[in-house]
This record gives sequence, C-alpha cells and structure tokens, in this order.
Amino acid sequence: KVKTEKELQIVTNSTNSLVGTKVVVARVGAVLPSGMDITFSKVMGVPSEGMLCGGETLGKEKTDGVLLVEGNPGEEYIL
Repeated sequence: KVKTEKELQIVTNSTNSLVGTKVVVARVGAVLPSGMDITFSKVMGVPSEGMLCGGETLGKEKTDGVLLVEGNPGEEYIL
C-alpha cells in the first residue's frame, strides 16, 4: 500500500519491495518515458491503483526488481 493523500493499493510481482521499503511509484494518470499510460486495473481480481517502477521502466539502467529509494525523496519524485 502507498500512503499519499489516500492509501493506494498496488499489486506487484516484485520480489524486492518489502513492507516499509521506499520505491518509485507511477500512480494512475502517469505516463512513463515509453509512452505507457498508467491506468486503474485489476490483477487476479485485486484492484491495483498504479505501478511500482524499475529503472528500465523509467528509461534508466536496468535494476533487479523495483527501484529502491534511499532517504526522504519528497514530492518531486511522485509520478
């Protein structure tokens, strides 16, 4: 779950996104560098309100799983 102005539920198959880790999130309405639009979806019947992003998804170097963020990045990193 992602805490923003409301808590978001995002379904992922990532193996490195543990509870309490900070990751890069593309919320519904975001457009990735590839041009992919992030939309509301259901994964195996479970609502998903965004996508956890790996480096390659963001046009950066490939990461093993989602991109982990250190420290307190702030609002400027919200997609």
